[in-house]
Amino acid sequence: MLTQSSSFAIASLALALTVNGCTPARNGPAADPQPAGAAVPATADSTSSLQLREKAAAVLVAVASVQTTDATNPADNALRANAIEGLLPMPGRLEPILRSALTDKSIGIRSIAAMAAGKAKVRALVESLQPLTTDESRLVRAAAVFGLQRNGAAADPNILASMLASDSAQERALAAFILGELGNKSAVPMLLAASAAPASRTGAVPDKLMRLQIAEALLKLGKGEAIDEVRAALYPSRSEDIEATALAVQILGQVRDSGSRAQLRNLSSDRYDSGNPMPVEIRLACAASLARMGDQYAVSLADGFVNDKSPAIRAQAAAVYGETRDAKYLTTLSTLLSDTDKQVRISAAAAIVKITDAPR
Repeated sequence: MLTQSSSFAIASLALALTVNGCTPARNGPAADPQPAGAAVPATADSTSSLQLREKAAAVLVAVASVQTTDATNPADNALRANAIEGLLPMPGRLEPILRSALTDKSIGIRSIAAMAAGKAKVRALVESLQPLTTDESRLVRAAAVFGLQRNGAAADPNILASMLASDSAQERALAAFILGELGNKSAVPMLLAASAAPASRTGAVPDKLMRLQIAEALLKLGKGEAIDEVRAALYPSRSEDIEATALAVQILGQVRDSGSRAQLRNLSSDRYDSGNPMPVEIRLACAASLARMGDQYAVSLADGFVNDKSPAIRAQAAAVYGETRDAKYLTTLSTLLSDTDKQVRISAAAAIVKITDAPR
């Protein structure tokens, strides 16, 4: 399970590749320049926060640096994807890791590395990204286009148009996501055509997820009416709708849709549906999206699951704290940084980096 985070691009790509059955997952840390606006006054508390940030970064670097081998478990590469994602606010630490990952034997890791190079705008990797435009995998080529264009380099976007017309719902979804992230409004007609196209051959659930991904891209490109399709997914009527609800919750948090706040609170409640609450994963996803909107209502939900017996739930609770960008949760996250489970440690480390990166 991949924890929700601020960089939904990386997480959604990693998840899609894992579902597709790809086998995704030395450099030492480089000096990381303090981001503009993120400097902390030199007080005892800030010194402690910076030390915790360094400790968290070390946890992420250790996982993100491990290259794929024939014996690598796909679950380990999913964790590696989360670690790379957690380092996005620290491009100095991320650059040597991505430089190696761009030539990794795993399609998933190459894709994730190319996306991360774009998200973090690591311009020094443009030359390393160029060979991926002819990679054997369409997913890698699409990610390379994103990485290059986000770094101001020329890249032929035809692979995105091709994937948007694919019979694969996941290819359509990933192409739509990238087009939305690139912010080029000329892609709107293509996205509308893809949304109106007949169902893919992949199945009903992937098709629904694909249409939500297209709706998110349209929202990012200024088509506000697309919000209705995303909000509608917050009202699942069948068990098979839950996956779409989870994606919709994350999208609404990404676009900070205040109009969905009441329903997100409702879904996160243990009194939802006459005392039959949604799965904990959905409830915590709602908490994270609410936190992104500055709503502290659901943080208490994370408090209730931070000691859960399930590592995946503890990891998700840690991610909620990270979305608050509030330093008062660093003490709890510091404890989770020593959790017995690697997934929890990665999630806590990513949350710490996110919080300590927040502007004053």
